[in-house]
Amino acid sequence: CDILLVLFEDFRNRRVSDPERLAEYVGLPLAPVSEVLAKLKKAGLLRYSEGETEGYLPSTEAGSMRVTEVIEAVLGAGVADTRGGEVARTLLEDARRIFGSMTLADLGMKKMPGRAGGTLPGGGEGGVMRS
Repeated sequence: CDILLVLFEDFRNRRVSDPERLAEYVGLPLAPVSEVLAKLKKAGLLRYSEGETEGYLPSTEAGSMRVTEVIEAVLGAGVADTRGGEVARTLLEDARRIFGSMTLADLGMKKMPGRAGGTLPGGGEGGVMRS
């Protein structure tokens, strides 16, 4: 969820999010963060901006992105059918039951807590989107 917090905050501040800065912010190596970004992009929840300013952007607003969409995108649609999939299947069923149609906005993804002015660690600015 921290990755999405940064993505939405950057978007509100007309910036794109680059994987290196996201990895630094969440305190994880670049490889797993890039993997999560790729899964979210494949699911249509993120898009990648190329050109002068490159990076990731949410494909929709937080109020239109369901929590279960994010969970399913990260875990993968077929994970429940793999070896040991009963745990994943149970997790997905529980998530659908608990979160139902809740969106990221319902969970408070409208703004980042404790970040005055949207400043992020590691240089903070990111790529500024041009209109």
